[in-house]
Amino acid sequence: MIHISFLIGLLFAYWIYRDAKSRGSSLGSVAVWMLGSLTSLWFLFVPLYFIFGRKKKDLQNPDDNTIDVDATVLEEPFTCTMCGKEVKAQFKVCPYCGHTLRPKCAHCGRDVDRYWRNCPYCHEPLDAK
Repeated sequence: MIHISFLIGLLFAYWIYRDAKSRGSSLGSVAVWMLGSLTSLWFLFVPLYFIFGRKKKDLQNPDDNTIDVDATVLEEPFTCTMCGKEVKAQFKVCPYCGHTLRPKCAHCGRDVDRYWRNCPYCHEPLDAK
């Protein structure tokens, strides 16, 4: 009778180990539940594991109250090259000095970067300012 009880406890210990590791439990708590099921009191530890030990530790799906800092888009400050004051990045003209922040291509009229030599949209050379 003791051999059958030990064999059942061993099977439960293996199952508890696999279940607890798949749920993200720590090694210490897994060891406690396994040792409890290996004893002759497996009929007490296995139901207790179902009640208290099977809480899923889901770290990949945090609750809705947490903020993912890596996914948060921050508005970077943009500095006017003429007066040096910070303006919003989407401004086309500096509101302080009137300097053109986003020049336009003379050929296609699209916004271009001040330091580009050619328009990436129409391939025309840009005026050097």
